[in-house]
Amino acid sequence: MSSDFEIVSEQKALKNRLADLLKQKRRKRGLRDLHYFNRHILEYKDMTDEDGFHSELCRAVASKKHRKNLILMPRGGLKSSCITIGYSLRSIVRNPDIRILICSEQFLTAKKFLAEIKGHMEKNETFRETYGDLVGKNKWADAEIIVNTRKKYRKEPTITCAGIDVTKVGLHYDMIIVDDPHSESNITSAEQIDKVKKWYKLLLSLL
Repeated sequence: MSSDFEIVSEQKALKNRLADLLKQKRRKRGLRDLHYFNRHILEYKDMTDEDGFHSELCRAVASKKHRKNLILMPRGGLKSSCITIGYSLRSIVRNPDIRILICSEQFLTAKKFLAEIKGHMEKNETFRETYGDLVGKNKWADAEIIVNTRKKYRKEPTITCAGIDVTKVGLHYDMIIVDDPHSESNITSAEQIDKVKKWYKLLLSLL
């Protein structure tokens, strides 16, 4: 006859096994479903459910049907959360050797996007429990990071930040995300607009 201790031990082992199975299920679904990754692992609860707009947006971005995508949305639509933050993070989990360049009009804004990405890796318990500790040991700065799961040595960091005021040359990237390159401060003259166009053409040469 089993003792109370053995019964408790068996129940604990069963509970741990169930928790592991649920974690693996969550991990696999996050890898294949960007909307689930954003809403349930990064915990962006303001996103619509899987039948809503944000699910459609995530499917369009993750489909990779086109090499270049232009996404126009009003402010407050969670574009940056879905794509700049969420898509970048999921891409890193899927391929730790990826090289991503995040750009915005201001270099400071690009660094803020990276700060949020780092925050998930450092403090988001759901993310860390599901995908492990990715925090880099050597390069973990406010403008560039290298995750500790990277397997290949490359001169480009996992994520690099840039702005129209701070460009990158001599490096190459697998993915470039340009988030809000325009504002009222750089569209008031033909010279300013031309500067943005030249900057964008330079970015394309880094792919």
